[in-house]
Amino acid sequence: METIRNLRDYTRLRTDLTRERTRYYSRLEKLLEDALIKVSAVASRLDTVSARDMVEALIAGERDPQTPAGLARGRMKAKHRALVEALTGRFDDHHAELARMLLDQIDSLTGQIGRLTDRIDQLIAAIPAAQGVDPDGTTGPGAGLAEGAPGAFWFSPAGRSQ
Repeated sequence: METIRNLRDYTRLRTDLTRERTRYYSRLEKLLEDALIKVSAVASRLDTVSARDMVEALIAGERDPQTPAGLARGRMKAKHRALVEALTGRFDDHHAELARMLLDQIDSLTGQIGRLTDRIDQLIAAIPAAQGVDPDGTTGPGAGLAEGAPGAFWFSPAGRSQ
């Protein structure tokens, strides 16, 4: 019972920190928009690798919009012209300082969320019933993942994404 209580505490905190990280991404977007940088109009989200690289370039002092736009990856490469337009603004040193602080906070929260996720996975692994049930009725690590196991589609530790 204590394990379940601990698991609830860890999952609640992870949920709270995830919400807090989302608030910091919103603050970052608002800061960028204040500087007339509209990356979020082109990138679906600010937490993509491409968007992060572009913001990092702006923080590092790059003011020519061609350069950060050239950091786009994957499908965003095709949006180069729109990115150049979105990155044309008045981002200055004070925006860079604030953006750095916001990204540092986001990174810290991401690390904490990762540690909580690892701990949650450990606690779940310690609960035999959470592992599932094999077709023959046995429980334990690796149980419930075989085809035909009741509820096999509900939980797979290896398949969970963060």
